[in-house]
Amino acid sequence: MLLSVVSMRAKKIVCSLNFDPRKISLDTCASCKLEFRSYSFYISLSFEKFEEDAEREIVEIERPERVEFYVARLVGNRIESEKYQWENGTFEVRDYIDHFMEIFHNDCIDELTVKREDAYPLESIQQLINGLEIRELEIYERNSEDDLMNRLKKIFFFRLS
Repeated sequence: MLLSVVSMRAKKIVCSLNFDPRKISLDTCASCKLEFRSYSFYISLSFEKFEEDAEREIVEIERPERVEFYVARLVGNRIESEKYQWENGTFEVRDYIDHFMEIFHNDCIDELTVKREDAYPLESIQQLINGLEIRELEIYERNSEDDLMNRLKKIFFFRLS
């Protein structure tokens, strides 16, 4: 799976394996996280900025400087896991989403999680998911229903009219 980001040839080989995730999740917390779950594996990609940038207010989902790739798989009766990380070149978070959606032959996020305390503005989240079907939306909101509807409209402004 990780080899798919190395070259187009490697990506085609990984695509031909026809992995079928049972659930694809996008979590837009302090570090944006993309997760793929199957019966036999779990893959998580975390997109992070370096520590010195963590203090400043983030006004959009930016190109990550570090990507962490974690994979766990069931082998017999035990779980094997490995963790890799690399410094990112030119890929944006949406590039990684599109890349893995293509590998999994999918154009749908099964679960999008948005929290009130998110580091990212709603407009930036909307741009991140633009064009993807969202099956389930989890919003952790402690304010009124009006505030909740305003958040929904900002994320899905083209769908809630």
